[in-house]
Amino acid sequence: MNVQEAAKQFVEAHKPNKIDVDYIESGYGSVKGYLESEAHMGDMGEYQLEVRGMDTKSGNPEVISWYADEAFQIAWYDLPHAERKTREDHTCEYMFDPDFDWSIDFAKEQIENGKHDVSVFSLKDGAYEEDLRSYLEVHAS
Repeated sequence: MNVQEAAKQFVEAHKPNKIDVDYIESGYGSVKGYLESEAHMGDMGEYQLEVRGMDTKSGNPEVISWYADEAFQIAWYDLPHAERKTREDHTCEYMFDPDFDWSIDFAKEQIENGKHDVSVFSLKDGAYEEDLRSYLEVHAS
């Protein structure tokens, strides 16, 4: 689902007297703008926003989720491969961000800070699309 579809689902999930679309539009420009402002990116570029149970037609909390059109996964290890011994050592750390330039810069910072096997992948609609490690290579001048 994309953010436009999520905005429609967000409005439809609410009881009519529990959402003021005009108010949301005056503050955020649109329901889509509200979702983009209030939700935070999670794994694989997924955004989620919960509608409280007391506000939904069903009476149960409903989670509205959608994937960013494009996002980036940055992953790294604290130790080089040969020094990894425990399960924790073999578990990479990672994060997701919607901004390409920031993601590449952050990955380069991880390399400068001594992290190992740093990688960046682009994601489209929650699926891996492209390996971007070539952007991390240092070219001698």
